[in-house]
Amino acid sequence: MARWIYEEVDQREVDKVSHEYGIPKLAAEIIVRRKIEDVEGFLYPSRESVRDPFLLTDMEKAVDILVSSWKKKERVLIHGDYDVDGITGAALLYTFMKKMGWKVDVYIPDRMNEGYGVSPQAIEEFAKNGGSVLLTVDCGTTAVEEVELAKSLGLKVVITDHHEVKEKLPGADAVVNPHREGDPYPFKDLAGVGVAFKLVQALADRFGMEFEDLEELLDLVAVGTVADMVPLVEENRFYVKKGLKLVGKIKRRPGLKLLVKSLGISKVRSRDVSFKIAPRLNAAGRMGSAMDAFRLVVAESEEEAKEMLEKITGHNRVRQETESSVFKEAVEMVERENLKGNSVIVVAGENWHVGVIGIVASRLANKYGKPAMVISFSDGVGKGSARSVNGTNIYELFQRFSDSFIEFGGHAMAVGFTIDRSDYERIRKVMKDVELEVGEKVINVDAEIEPTDINPELFEVIDIFEPFGLGNPPLIFLMRDLEIRKVSFFDGGASASLLLRKNKRNIGAIWMGVDEDFATMVRQGAVKMDVLCEIEPDFISPKIKIVDARFKSDVEEIDSIVDLRTRKRIDREEMMIGKRKGMFGGEIDGTAYFYDIRTRNSILLHLLGKVKFVFCCGLLKRHVLESLRRHVDVDESDFLTIEEFLERGEEADYVIVEPQILTRLRGVELVEEFIREIRRVRKIGIGVKFQKEETKKLLKDMGFRKYKTRLKKNLRVVIQDQRGKGLSISSKSFVIVSREPEKFSDLTSGQYYSSDLNRFQRASMVNLVKRGAIKKFSTVPSTDGLPTFIPGNEIYFASQPLTLYELIDSVYPVLEEREFVLIFSYEEKDPELEGLDKIYYEEITSRVLENPREILRHLQDPGEIV
Repeated sequence: MARWIYEEVDQREVDKVSHEYGIPKLAAEIIVRRKIEDVEGFLYPSRESVRDPFLLTDMEKAVDILVSSWKKKERVLIHGDYDVDGITGAALLYTFMKKMGWKVDVYIPDRMNEGYGVSPQAIEEFAKNGGSVLLTVDCGTTAVEEVELAKSLGLKVVITDHHEVKEKLPGADAVVNPHREGDPYPFKDLAGVGVAFKLVQALADRFGMEFEDLEELLDLVAVGTVADMVPLVEENRFYVKKGLKLVGKIKRRPGLKLLVKSLGISKVRSRDVSFKIAPRLNAAGRMGSAMDAFRLVVAESEEEAKEMLEKITGHNRVRQETESSVFKEAVEMVERENLKGNSVIVVAGENWHVGVIGIVASRLANKYGKPAMVISFSDGVGKGSARSVNGTNIYELFQRFSDSFIEFGGHAMAVGFTIDRSDYERIRKVMKDVELEVGEKVINVDAEIEPTDINPELFEVIDIFEPFGLGNPPLIFLMRDLEIRKVSFFDGGASASLLLRKNKRNIGAIWMGVDEDFATMVRQGAVKMDVLCEIEPDFISPKIKIVDARFKSDVEEIDSIVDLRTRKRIDREEMMIGKRKGMFGGEIDGTAYFYDIRTRNSILLHLLGKVKFVFCCGLLKRHVLESLRRHVDVDESDFLTIEEFLERGEEADYVIVEPQILTRLRGVELVEEFIREIRRVRKIGIGVKFQKEETKKLLKDMGFRKYKTRLKKNLRVVIQDQRGKGLSISSKSFVIVSREPEKFSDLTSGQYYSSDLNRFQRASMVNLVKRGAIKKFSTVPSTDGLPTFIPGNEIYFASQPLTLYELIDSVYPVLEEREFVLIFSYEEKDPELEGLDKIYYEEITSRVLENPREILRHLQDPGEIV
């Protein structure tokens, strides 16, 4: 589970920022919370952030070479890359240089056959056809051998790139890369298309052009920069903020215009580029040729643009189908071979399409919460992609086992690699139990809002922070106490669409990659939760994307504990602190307390681990034990019958006894021996029934010095004995039916409750009842007080009660004082009990089962019971 950080802010600072920059207080609060120092530069990115391109090392040389080629009318080959950064960078250079009169060709390598980097085949073909200058974009920094080949063929080489520089630079005529050692350019985080734009800016300067003459190219810079996930700060923020406004608006680029229109985008935002535009452009390189995406971007006529868009759409459709197929096979392999428990999930297939294995690895990692490696084998060699989660540095993992791979490269969250088939099983075995350094997942909360705040004013605040990306993540909003009204799952149950509600305001939300444990809780459809979410502005239907959630219930259940000294209710966390401080000290030794069942159980929960619990018989022990197990893990050895207590003589801080039942078992030899023995130990009495004089005498005989009771008064119970008479019930009836509920099929419809449900499911059940969504409720006898949560509804016990507690539990008021109608309609079938259980059953339970009115003797007697 992620840790949420929601920092307090100085309201005086918020007011100052709001007033000084004329922005809403919520926007100012987020700026202060994000600790943005250059507020003006962030809010109003301007050309002042655009540096002089000639600060880049070798830029002067690059411009000289290209201007010379322009004068001599020499051919220039623009060599791009198959991803969106490389495609838009090549398109930018091509558009500008063609407009200015250069003779330019474009080459983008094939992902499948050539892979990343400069293509030797392209170099040879270009030189053969009389080319003069090789100009790279988004590649070339590591192309030492390829540049040597180009130089040997008489080509001049200009490299523009933004990737990390290795020890040896290629022997190009000019290498323009802000990551070069000693490069004075102050902003190092340009994308490949950004470096290409710096070259265009420098060339334009030579031609005496103004920056305004280049602004229509910023749509390409924006798309490539967002797609390449470089930090959207400083210079990049200016390019993207200005460029996104132009995407789909430049008349000379009908291809992008048609693409944006086909996606139904009215106002292009950074997330539209990341999740809609870029995936379609990338699909061309994954499934066909990246040149199709390039041609779409640079198309000059609408006819050509339509043709290319159809191709791109086809590539994307095939990509989706192929990805879905490979993902399905991978998941089946994980489930079939039970790989979910492995440290790193490793799967492989024959001839899986290498264009989608990276996406599949990412989906597997998200689905199972583990790093994932996906490999496609062909002719004994596997090409693979790995993706990480939870802050695990997967690149370091590959470095630890570098001998197992032919080659690999990447970064902390993603690695591409090649592996020989002979090493596959070995690396799979290694990755099964490898120790991983898992970083803590932290989510920073930007602001807390209410559903009613999701309005145009909030959208304006969100727009202030656009564009979002690396270095400026999407705003994360906290909303508390949202009630789940409706849930529908999709993506094989991995994602959910939710209808949430608070203060009579409904909102819709999408939760992608729902955690499996949370999915179980969410499926109940009635718990509340706090959510962290992103909000995508839309004046008609804003899109709310849940990032993380914490489930809660508005039902107290046994999450509160009663301090026996102060009688104050405290929550579980406070209880644990109190436990360490010794909340229950010696002053409560020899005191007996009588509470309702839920409070009784909360006290027992609090004392788990430091006491022994003693019950009059095995049957009662089992029922209380199972009740507590619904809330926490319980060590059964702490629960003893009085016979077990006498046999073992075990010591503990305290012994907890339930005295009220023992009053009916006076005279039984084993009980009398226990009463004598218990006087010698430290003890607390905790019960749900106080029978006045006879209970007082028992307490005294057991060595208790005092008692306290908080039982409610004015309880009114109406008993109806309908056994063998059929059933005629009111809407407020509590009904106990037999072990053969098929005889009452009309009564067993509706919601069913059992001890198998977790606490969130039980809370969901109660919430549904409180909302009026459930009118009939089937359950099994229990001792956790659940039925008393459900006023005004019908409760049907689907099995015969065996203990007095099960009967008391069905009618004892916890939340309010009210009248009960208790209808008995079960078949009398004595359970097979032995020893003391048999005595207990005959002395107590059988009397009530034989004569239902006997239950009144075991309830508080205010004198008004019918």
